[in-house]
Amino acid sequence: MKKQYGIYVIDYGMYDEFYRLYKLGETGNLEQRLHQHEEKGNKFIKGKTGNVILWRPVSQYNTKRYEDKNRAIWDSLEGFQRCYRCKDTFLVDTRIVTEIAITIKKTYAVAL
Repeated sequence: MKKQYGIYVIDYGMYDEFYRLYKLGETGNLEQRLHQHEEKGNKFIKGKTGNVILWRPVSQYNTKRYEDKNRAIWDSLEGFQRCYRCKDTFLVDTRIVTEIAITIKKTYAVAL
């Protein structure tokens, strides 16, 4: 079976009163990756069940490029804060941010 590479955004729910936890990543097997996060993820997401809010297939060659590009965009936006030492897990301030956008050829917006 051929792998389906792509970019994903997973919502792990409320982290505290004002912040929601999101994971941005790329994978060739989304179901397996979700299981890995739940079992062995960083301290912010380990043991939590995530909800995939965006999945877009992308060629294997382009997955890392798009992930890095979107991570840089999120870093520059107000209301997005990377979790301690986590390169792709973000705390999103729900008082400021009303939707999350991912750009892969075109922009996909997901309301919070």
